[in-house]
Amino acid sequence: MKLFVLFLLISLFNLQTEPVCTDIKTGTFKISNQETGTHIITRTKNKQVEEHLERNVKVRYKVNWLDNCTYQLYDRKVLKGDKYGDSKNDTLTVNITNITTEFYEVFISSNFSDFTVKARLDIVEL
Repeated sequence: MKLFVLFLLISLFNLQTEPVCTDIKTGTFKISNQETGTHIITRTKNKQVEEHLERNVKVRYKVNWLDNCTYQLYDRKVLKGDKYGDSKNDTLTVNITNITTEFYEVFISSNFSDFTVKARLDIVEL
């Protein structure tokens, strides 16, 4: 009986340490590649701020979680820079497809284009 209880406790501990989508609902993340440069993303419960370091652009989105692994970014407002315009009607839908303790991967689509993006975001701080 003691062996069974020990095994059960170890199994429960291992299940709880696996990253899940809700672990990254808020935090600071970084995406960096040669095509688009480096973006620092800070997400709170209701908003996401993205800063494009090379272009000196900062935008804010409102966040709406559709389920534990899918959220929408909408009502974009430019906070700094003029490269991107404000847009109340454009919506990005982000589906989290993989998550580890160091990064997560997403599939991004929108209501304004057929173009889709797969991306990897490094976890900076949760």
